[in-house]
Amino acid sequence: MTNKDYKTLTIGELRSLLVKLGGAPVNKKKAQLIDEIIKIQSGEISPVRSKRGRPSNRDRDYSRPYDFTGKEFKTAVCDIAAVPSFEKISASGILELYSDGYAFVRRNGFYSKSGDVFVERNFIKANDLRAGDFIVGDAVLQSNRIYKLTSVDLVNGKAVNRLRRNFDDCTPKYSTEKISIARRDDKMLTAIDLFSPLGYGQRSLFFTKDDWTNLPVVALASALTENERATVICLLTDVNVEDFGLYLENLNCEIVCTYFNEAAEDHVKKAELVFERAKRLAEEGEDVIVVVNSFKRLALAYSKLLNDFAGEITKDGVEKAKKLFIQGRNLGEGSFTVVGVLSQNRANWGEGCLIDDLVWCANGISFVTTDNAGFENLIDVERSKSKNAEKLLGGEQFKIYRDVKNLIDKKILTQEEIFKSARFDLGLDYFLHSLESIVKKCR
Repeated sequence: MTNKDYKTLTIGELRSLLVKLGGAPVNKKKAQLIDEIIKIQSGEISPVRSKRGRPSNRDRDYSRPYDFTGKEFKTAVCDIAAVPSFEKISASGILELYSDGYAFVRRNGFYSKSGDVFVERNFIKANDLRAGDFIVGDAVLQSNRIYKLTSVDLVNGKAVNRLRRNFDDCTPKYSTEKISIARRDDKMLTAIDLFSPLGYGQRSLFFTKDDWTNLPVVALASALTENERATVICLLTDVNVEDFGLYLENLNCEIVCTYFNEAAEDHVKKAELVFERAKRLAEEGEDVIVVVNSFKRLALAYSKLLNDFAGEITKDGVEKAKKLFIQGRNLGEGSFTVVGVLSQNRANWGEGCLIDDLVWCANGISFVTTDNAGFENLIDVERSKSKNAEKLLGGEQFKIYRDVKNLIDKKILTQEEIFKSARFDLGLDYFLHSLESIVKKCR
């Protein structure tokens, strides 16, 4: 370009060009800027250098190749056509919203990485973006090496400018469709399928003996992942690497994990992002199931974060965990099912308060026990229950369910007799038929 061509540019464009070439445009007029640009391109002068022999951080252009040997900084001589433009990429991922109003598009599932895309507050409002949305759009690399979202093509696989439902404004409904989890080789799951049925949009609690019990939880989550209708997300909070490996080997679903050596803030952020993503899927009319490996650990993470108290679960931790749990609901078109795991131990006030509050909010409860030998996982038929069981089970199944419960309440039949006499190995139908025979004998 000639001197005449440079005069057609604005002073701002000339300053930007001079910075890219390695110059310092501070306190210079337009003629001085043009003169210095031409001299740098012709090789008459070298770019501005700091005392250490390389361009200062303020004026350095990281997009241009350079060779720094410690003694000399070599820069390529280029004209205006050779100056690189900002890099543009196609970006997609889950939107994580921060309290200050800005957000990041997580391009690695639910996890953060260096290439995540920054989203401005005004851009979020203009496009009605929500936390947990799956975004597909374009992003530009800024001078500070951060990608910034410039346009959105799809939100959750659909057009941007459309009328969207709000999860909190939808009217919750009782579950009327059962999620079948009965398995021929598992007495516990078959018993849960009858005595504590799980429906789409339920808030179900799965009580284990202690916090270290993983196998019953893995079996339940594995049965849920075989459901082709629903999207299943397994949330593992504050676990060790061996636990993660166990779930990874046995589950065929999205697993979001935080390890025991991570900060409480990381546990909380991952859990909230998973729940927000589930709400967005439910708004779009999909069925989604979230399995939480331990609500106790989640409440403890909230307690550490809010009260800086590392020992026990506090009132604030209980309220925050309960706020996540009660988000499970059936929207009619779309549902959000929460299956939370809790230990039955009441070691302190916080754990007892957490159990009482979540039981009050739940509409399905299952208590895991073992057989007399202590080897096989079963459920406590007497204490396990589910709201709206009549609609979930149907006429014949509900009749057997009611008769068995009545016989146990009257001490005519024991749980041990049920698990010894009933046929589990041939599927749910044979199990129901054997239970019906047991009921007739007791009468």
